[in-house]
Order: sequence, then structure tokens, then C-alpha cells
Amino acid sequence: MKYEYLIFNLVVIFIPMLTTLFLWKSQKRTFKRMLLATSLVAVPFWIWDSLVTHRHWWFNPLYTSGIDFLSLPLGEWLFFLTVPYASILLWVGFKGFRYPALQGFRLLWVLLVCTFGALAIFSLSQGWEYTCLAASAMALFALADRVFGTALWARPSFWIFSLGTFVLTAIFNHYLVTRPVVLYGEAYKSGIFVNAIPIEDYFYGLALIGFGLMIFTLLEGENKERSLFGWLIEKRLRGYEHIVEEPDLGLPKTPQTGEGPHITVIGGGLAGITAAERLANRGLQVTLIEKNPYLGGKIAAWTEDLGDGQQSAIEHGFHAYFNHYYNLMRWLKELDLTKNLAPISSYRVLTLENQSLDFRTDIRMAPGLNLLELARAGFYSLSAVMFSRAAGYLTEFVKYNPSKTFKKFDNDHFEGYAARAALPKNLLLVFRTFARSFFAEDDKISLAELMKSFHFFYLSHDHGLTYGYLAGDYESKMIAPLRNRLQEKGVRLLLGEAVTALDKNDHGYQVKTDRQEIACDALVLAADIRATKGIWASSPQLSHEMPALTQALKTMQAGQPYAVLRVWLKGRTDAEHPVFIATEREQLLDSITFLHQIDPLMEQWCQETPQGQGSVLELHSYAIPAGWDSEQKIQEVLLQELEHFLPDLKGAAVVKTHLQLRDDFTALHTGLYAARPKVETANSSLVLAGDWVKLDFPAMLMEAAHSSGLLAANRLLSHYGLQGYPITSVPPSGLLARKS
Repeated sequence: MKYEYLIFNLVVIFIPMLTTLFLWKSQKRTFKRMLLATSLVAVPFWIWDSLVTHRHWWFNPLYTSGIDFLSLPLGEWLFFLTVPYASILLWVGFKGFRYPALQGFRLLWVLLVCTFGALAIFSLSQGWEYTCLAASAMALFALADRVFGTALWARPSFWIFSLGTFVLTAIFNHYLVTRPVVLYGEAYKSGIFVNAIPIEDYFYGLALIGFGLMIFTLLEGENKERSLFGWLIEKRLRGYEHIVEEPDLGLPKTPQTGEGPHITVIGGGLAGITAAERLANRGLQVTLIEKNPYLGGKIAAWTEDLGDGQQSAIEHGFHAYFNHYYNLMRWLKELDLTKNLAPISSYRVLTLENQSLDFRTDIRMAPGLNLLELARAGFYSLSAVMFSRAAGYLTEFVKYNPSKTFKKFDNDHFEGYAARAALPKNLLLVFRTFARSFFAEDDKISLAELMKSFHFFYLSHDHGLTYGYLAGDYESKMIAPLRNRLQEKGVRLLLGEAVTALDKNDHGYQVKTDRQEIACDALVLAADIRATKGIWASSPQLSHEMPALTQALKTMQAGQPYAVLRVWLKGRTDAEHPVFIATEREQLLDSITFLHQIDPLMEQWCQETPQGQGSVLELHSYAIPAGWDSEQKIQEVLLQELEHFLPDLKGAAVVKTHLQLRDDFTALHTGLYAARPKVETANSSLVLAGDWVKLDFPAMLMEAAHSSGLLAANRLLSHYGLQGYPITSVPPSGLLARKS
């Protein structure tokens, strides 16, 4: 029959097309990737086919439509679309039975490449061109599978799938060969047949399908094995964890005689706790002074009466413990506190159109390659960015260099940059989400600081946006263990006591509080920037002796005010979300935390509501615009915007609320970087710590606070001839930065 080959392809694609049409709405993104993978893999095979037709094989005109293009009948053109598409669909359906790649099988790819490569060379020597090309295609497939990290050959499920492909080839190609629709040039193949089919056809078909699956796997972000590109990128960055300071193992860890010097640490936040614990761990006498009646600063927990006659637990807000917080995570592991962290399921952003953008947190991708993962997740269109003026602007992020970037961009804000770059909508959303996480609106945050944040959080390591959160309440899971640790190490805790001034004398320092005076040999000034400026302004002797620090502190400022609203509701959303989601801002709301999914005490309260359908949520506004002075209005708007993103909570009764309006984060605004003080001061016995201190390596938020406290401890330990602690960081510069 004249149209038989065309009909053959329609039969192959009939069920896959029906499936696609039936499931298109629910699986639209997957089917688009299947179509793209099919199209991409078809091109080289079309070229191959057109070059060897009428030599290696040709087509029987009795069974083809007569519609030819580049010597190939229409049915043959369709063959390279129908077969890969049907195979990829079968692989997707096979997903429930797929097994992950096995570890320790990296020599497998070498064996496959060498085996098929040797076969190709031998075949070429015999004049078997088709055998040579088919074997070469298999060798290239095995090599590409390793280079791109898709690891199909290391999956038992792929071997099973390949066996199925072998069986289907035996059935369908048997028809094409014995009919015969396809005829072969015998001189160009080995002469080995399986079920009347040339052995080369099996290699040819498996290579076609394998390349299609490999491309689809890349598009789906399922490549778990480190690729060759990933290895090269890691080498380019000289590793993902760089040594900043190594302890001198020849120095003693603790004072050899006497009690050792007395250190006063001012400020009981993360930086102050770190410095106090590390110094006390080396046997020094440490006093920690905190103006609040509780420890923790921005990771603090306390109780308040919210007007219902019961004490309610209150915390500062949700915190993410990212895997590349090398120093903080090493310290928490040493203190056995990482056991209290649970991994987040995904990094999700909800748009105003209620589109859900999800970045998977179960994969590790090399910097640069992980930008493709953002595109895969829908955060931006790769083609839209590549062929727009945004591409040139975005390369500056990958070229991050501390001195050059801040010199060029610190006086520029993100709003102007975004306008010049004409960023696509969803990509602009990503940048704005990052910018507000540092407590600044687009027209205030330093573009250089934003570039540093992208470098630190995403473009300098292969952890992606993976992080953990504290599973439980902060008082019992974090603060109490830290408080106990300090007390075990002999730290004297003065809580609820505010430092008012500092003096210096021949023997050291005099710390004045609102209750007493404390003499000490050295100081760690680790209060937040506003408190530090106040203390320094009330310390004229030190201010006069260290004019550079005095001037630097005058330029420092707190970030924009932010709000944390905790709300107890009689109602629960049916939508399944991770415990924390970011939101595209309409007026105020930047994120939502589902506290009842984190804290058993909150879930217990929820279970006591009617039908056990209560919720305890935390709503964040990271940078409140000017003019929002009414607490009532801020609360009303946050609740209204909550209903926009979680509409099934509309009308849910609000049982109680607690609103925090604070401005104790450090400003990362334009033009502030150059004057920012470092840990060291003109006096080696006085050091600074906090997230407002300039570090010589990339670190932000909790990692910056902890690292500054660690650096402060190391400086004082060095001052007294004692052994310090190791400090590491992500690479200091970006992938495309010029190496000095």
C-alpha cells in the first residue's frame, strides 16, 4: 500500500497523542519538554539519515507516500518524531518503577565508551560504515550521559527499559524489514541479524531513544550525577568551600597559667553568643551582656500575654539554615543542634496570579548550570533572556568580584538596574524577592549587595537553595541548648541589662550598664547597629582615640522597618505548601510561614479548635514602605493579602494576633559599603561582631553574624596567644570573574 509507512507512524503515535491530549492541562509542562526533547534529538538523526540514504539503506516506493524531502519520504521524517516521543512517554509512565542511579558505577561509562568505540574502529576497518556509525552513536550516547550527569546507564530501570526497547524494535523493525519498507546496502553492515533485523538497527534505535531520554532528563532536572561540566566549574572556582583561616595547631588551646583574661561580650544575638561560646571554650573568662531579658537577638524566643489570659510563645520569625552556611552549620553540628533541623521540601514563590514557581531542593547543580534549573522551574524563559539586552546585564552577577563589583555598583540601586536591563516578569520577581529579604526596597538596596547575595546564595556552590528549618519551638530547640552551653562553659550571663557607655584605662576597659560597672581586659561589641552607635556615642574617650571607627559608625544605619504578624485562625487551607513560601508583593506581604507544620505546640492549639481545623501562620513584610505608620492598617492589609494567596482562608475567624514592627536589621543600602567597619579596630583588644560588620569573604544573614562572631573570637585568641578556630567560605569571586 502506497501510504503504508505513513500509516505505520500514525499507528505508533496514536496512543501517545491521545494520552497527551487527554492529560495536556494537568501535565502541560511535562508534555512541552517531551516535544522539545523529541525535536532536538530528531535533528541530528534527520541529517544522518539524509546523508546515507541510497547508500546504507533506501525506501521501497511501493510503501511510501511519494512525498519526499532531502531524499527522505514523509514517513521517515515522522519516524524520528513518533518513535522518540512515544518512548519518552513510556519512560514517564514508567516513573513509578524507576530506580535512582546507583553509586560507584563511574567506570561503567568508560567501559561502554571503550567497547562501542572499539567496535566502531573495527567496523570502519572492515568497511562496515553503518555498523561504525551505529556503534559511534552508542559511544557518544554513553559519553554524553556521563558528561551531562543524566546517569541513565547507571539506573537499573534504564537497563530494563532498554530491554523493552529491544523487544519493541524486534517487533516493529521486523515489520519494516520483512515487508520490506526499508532495504539495506549489504556491504555497509556486519551481516549479523537478530529476528531478521540488522544488529545495527538495535544500536541505532537505542541511541535515538537514549539521546531523547537524556535531553528530557536534563529538561526535567532529574540529572543527579555530577556532570563533567560541573566538575570543570568546581575546578574553575577552586572548590566550593574555601579556607579563610586555619588555626595554628602549635598554639595552646587554653591559658597555661591562671584564669586567663576577662572578656566582655556586649550583645546576646547570634554574633555575641558565637563569640562568647568560642572564647569560653578556650578557657577565657567571659561575661555576656544583653539588654533583653532573653538571649538570641534575631533568633530569640519569649512569651507574652496576648490578652487571652494565657502566655503565648513568640519568636522573631522564620529562619532558613542554608547548607552553604559552612561556619554556622559546623558549629551547630559540634553543639549537636543540627539534629533539630528539618529539610524544606521546595523553595516556592507564589505570584499575584496565584502561579506557583517551585525550585526543587532535592538536587545539587553546579553554579551556572543551576541557572538552567531556574529556567526549568519557570522563573524565567531562557530564550527570552538570551536574546534580550537582559543577558548582558545579568553576566555581571556571574562576574562578581568583591572589590570591582562594589566599586562599580555600590552607588547604584536595583530599581534603576532592573529598568535598564528590562528583566522578564518572573525573573524580576526573583530579584525583588531576594532584595526584600535584606530589608530594603528596590530603590534603596545596593546593586552590589544584591550581586553579592546572588553569588553567596546561588552562584558559588552546588547546594542550590537547599536549606533546613528548626523543627519545633526556638526556646527548647535552639535558645535553651545555647544558654546551657554558655553556662556549662562558665559564661556569666547578664540579661535584661543595657550597656550605657564604655571607658578605657591602663588595665583594660570599664563597661557601664544601667545597673553596674564591669572591668574587663578585652571587648567584643556585638550589639545591633543602632545600639552600637548609641553606646559608642556615649563613650567619648574611645570615640576620640579611634576616629576612623567613630566616623564609620556614623554612616551605618538600620534597614527599613519590617513586620512579623503571627495569627491564630479558625480555618485551614486545603492547598499543600511547604512550611515557608515567598509571595509576590502587592502592598506588604512578602512571605507566609505555616507554623502549625513546624511547632507541635502550635499544632496542638489547632487540634483544639472546632473540627481540629485551626492554623497558626506567620506573615512577613520585609521592608515596609514610607507612610505606613498605623499598626492596625498594616495588620489589616497583611491579612487581606493572605486571603488573596490562600483564598480558602477567606472569612476564617481570627482568634488572636501578635504584630512585631522592628528595624534592627542592618541597612544594605546604596553607598554604605566603603565605610563599613571590619571586625578589627585600632585597638587589638576591642573587636566588632554582627551582620553589619564588613567581612573579607562572602557571607550574609545568619552566616554573616556567626562568622563575624567567630572572627572576633579568633582575633582575641590570637591577641592572647591561643589557638583559634577554622573559618571557611564560599568562593570569593564568581565563575566569570577575572582571577587575580
